Amino acid sequence: IENNGVARKFVFSKDSAGFYTKTFINKATHQNFVNPGTDEFSIRIDTSVITGLNCRYIRHSLIDSGDTRILSVFLRTPLQDVTIQLLYMTYADIPLVRKQLKVINKSGNDLALTDLDVENLRFQVVDKFQNEVHFNYGSNITRIPYQGDYNDAAIMLYNDDADQGAIFGNEAPGVLKNTGIYTNIHGCLQMGMRHIDETFPFKARLRAGETFSSPGTFIYVFRSPDWQEGFEGAYKDFLRKYLGVSLYAQAGHRPERTRPL
Repeated sequence: IENNGVARKFVFSKDSAGFYTKTFINKATHQNFVNPGTDEFSIRIDTSVITGLNCRYIRHSLIDSGDTRILSVFLRTPLQDVTIQLLYMTYADIPLVRKQLKVINKSGNDLALTDLDVENLRFQVVDKFQNEVHFNYGSNITRIPYQGDYNDAAIMLYNDDADQGAIFGNEAPGVLKNTGIYTNIHGCLQMGMRHIDETFPFKARLRAGETFSSPGTFIYVFRSPDWQEGFEGAYKDFLRKYLGVSLYAQAGHRPERTRPL
């Protein structure tokens, strides 16, 4: 799935398990931000950990609606009559891919869902050893690894040497947000909801015949010699037009000078 700003390409086979991102390209620089070993997503269903690597491709479709393109992918899990649907969205010329995960329970049993990573990617901005993390709505800076909290609806990973960056958006509510940048495995990005062994963990019971829909996530890529510019321009256009929210109290101010609404 792609537009003029970004391209995300996947690998799968109809004859064997495995569906995962091969490249996530910032078209402004032609840089691929994804490394081998990506799980694509991860969720524990009862006692089984389901990832893109142990699911089998069933079918996909592309839908265009106005300036929005949606890629819908259906995967067969190792569990009988349990299907994963992945939704990927792009918007006009905005260099961003939004994602949502659904679990479809056509079995005769109720299922327990925990440990949800909507995104589970081996991801770096050019060089995973030269990146800074801008968190708490752009008001603080640290080095990797970094574990986000309820203040981190959007976290930036920026490479000052390469003048490139990525913003990771997590639409999960409040304290359920879980955004980990290289916290478990160096070079691995996880975005979703709090795991069962963490504070305020996510757990859902999916009854027979029902579908669970996750909160969305998104990855926005950019090029600029100033990291602050990552929170401007097309990123703000996306927030206003497609999310209907404002991260900052006063439009036009630098992120470090503003406070979240």
